[in-house]
Amino acid sequence: MTNYELFNDKGEFNIISFKEKFEELLKKQKRLVTIINTPANNPTGYSLSDEEWDEVLNIAKENAKDPENKIIIVVDSAYIDYAGIGNERRKFFTKFSHLPENIFVMVAYSMSKGYTMYGMRSGAAIGISSSEDVANEFYYSAMHANRANWSNGTRAAMSVMTNIAKDPAKTKAYEDEVNSTKTMLRKRADAFVEGAKEAGLEILPYRDGFFVSIPCNNAKKASEELIKENLFVVALKKGLRFAVCAVSEEKCRVSPAKIKRVLDNLK
Repeated sequence: MTNYELFNDKGEFNIISFKEKFEELLKKQKRLVTIINTPANNPTGYSLSDEEWDEVLNIAKENAKDPENKIIIVVDSAYIDYAGIGNERRKFFTKFSHLPENIFVMVAYSMSKGYTMYGMRSGAAIGISSSEDVANEFYYSAMHANRANWSNGTRAAMSVMTNIAKDPAKTKAYEDEVNSTKTMLRKRADAFVEGAKEAGLEILPYRDGFFVSIPCNNAKKASEELIKENLFVVALKKGLRFAVCAVSEEKCRVSPAKIKRVLDNLK
């Protein structure tokens, strides 16, 4: 198991690092599972562009020319329902059609997040393959693994989602609520990004999602100092995670200056 560098020096997806680590492990193992958390990456808020997806899939297809190589791409799309404008962050799914049979794509979808039911854990694993046999094998393997490990999904969550899907009026109300929430989230994120630019606060590239990341060296100490300012962030190994999803637009706009001041004082 290994990690690739997410960003290059230009703040773009680091396709060079991805390719290096991808081929390094595949050459050694002939089997590879790569996980890409997009769109709306947690904790950075980054989403791969359609062009970046083309680069990722070109690497996979080139390596799939060796029939001994078995490649699985896991797309962790937990935050997809609150990413982008309209369906712009879903267009990349069409790129998974007609891939070589030794490339299997699995989409991890969180209905808990999509339907804002965090306490009722529910999700889906969606398999995509050019081979019907591989797709069927995935279906039955997932079904038996599900039954063996936890017997069934969360009943309450399944009931809520079924009731919404069966009722056009409820579906419309749900979609309207999602769109309204996406608009609110975008305004909050824009306020934070603009505030960071005005304050001179370095943040990692943000495109969508619930969180923004601020790189720093002493994240735990910075978090403790920010608590004194009534500003609460999550201390990560290489920085701080700020939840734009949980803070008002007004506070998103002023928070970067406070964070900048604390980080400067810790230098």
